[in-house]
Amino acid sequence: MAITLRQSDTDFEQRFSAFLTTKREVSADVEAVVRDIIARVRAEGDKALIDYTLKFDKADLGALGIAVSKSDIAKAYEAADPATVEALKFARDRIRSHHERQKPKDDRYTDAAGVELGSRW
Repeated sequence: MAITLRQSDTDFEQRFSAFLTTKREVSADVEAVVRDIIARVRAEGDKALIDYTLKFDKADLGALGIAVSKSDIAKAYEAADPATVEALKFARDRIRSHHERQKPKDDRYTDAAGVELGSRW
């Protein structure tokens, strides 16, 4: 569930501290649901994406369409506030960098018995 924290609220410090101590690990149930969603989108493509958007966001992309032309993207980019574009690029770069660091690395080694072992990702 989303919460809103405003630094100007009188109970901000208390609510922020409570937020920081809240357990936020992903449960196995959530992981299973996410795996199912990913599998369905991989298998069904846009149809699954349209279904999930209707289910979770209450937006009917089947009626609205999901294709966006390069021209529309260029127009939106030009119309956007430059500071917002820079903030989005900054966020994109930080997110990408963070997740690149999470990727497992290939590992090769020779154990005490002289057997070469490893894993490749």
